[in-house]
Amino acid sequence: MLPMAVMLYGLLIFPTNDHEQTVTLHLENARLKQVFKLIEQQTSYHFCYTEEQMSISCPVTMDVSEEKISRVLQSCFRGQPFTYVMVDTVVVVQTVRKKQ
Repeated sequence: MLPMAVMLYGLLIFPTNDHEQTVTLHLENARLKQVFKLIEQQTSYHFCYTEEQMSISCPVTMDVSEEKISRVLQSCFRGQPFTYVMVDTVVVVQTVRKKQ
């Protein structure tokens, strides 16, 4: 019984991305908020952000087909004044603070 409990614990701590959801996007100079909505339509992911964050976001150009969500998010956030943290299927957008 103990080995089974240890194995289950390991699965909870180190989940695999073998079944990572995929996204198809063909966008040119799209608003980041629009990109988030399209990702939400295609996956079970949801985004948590403020309107202030979206007002300072940079346009996104992307042409991907059946790309893993992790790679799509890396592309979306490249060059943005944000980073993100994933909590289950919620993507929390965090503003990068400038070092003083």
